[in-house]
Amino acid sequence: MQDDLLLRYRKLVSRLGNLPMRMVSLYDLGSVGSIPEFVLHDLCHEDCFNLKKAAFLVDNPDFDLLKGIAGFSREERFKENHWDNPDNFNNHMANSDFNKKVKSFCEQSYKKKNKNNLENVARELNLQNPEFKTWPLKHYNHGFLLYEKAAEMEDEIFDHNFVSSLHILSFCPLH
Repeated sequence: MQDDLLLRYRKLVSRLGNLPMRMVSLYDLGSVGSIPEFVLHDLCHEDCFNLKKAAFLVDNPDFDLLKGIAGFSREERFKENHWDNPDNFNNHMANSDFNKKVKSFCEQSYKKKNKNNLENVARELNLQNPEFKTWPLKHYNHGFLLYEKAAEMEDEIFDHNFVSSLHILSFCPLH
């Protein structure tokens, strides 16, 4: 049991530790696509936080806007290494129904007026037993991740590292 936990932690640290370098490598490509999609794909991977579905949204209270940025669905995941095949990954994500649905979401600000927005988003995205996390972004914006875990279990690695790892999405350019 302890060995399994240590192996899981090593995989998590390796995946998270490589993210900044991989993110920077995309900046020089002609067709960068959406860096949040790349990062979200890694965060949802079995070796990371093992999520079945996830929707990344940004809340901008100044403009009264809650906007979908990127979506991940295990059923539609990219089967290859997305960092090694960025153009194929971009094409794949452009055709992902779940990602398109998340990116098309645009409603009133959660923080400013409508506290039920996240429940509505979860329903629209067909998330089963959804959970959500929020964290501060620059310019007084807020990041939201609505997600569905792949397995219901107590996981101290998840509990201790998930929210702080979501801050990596704060460094992604938002288009």
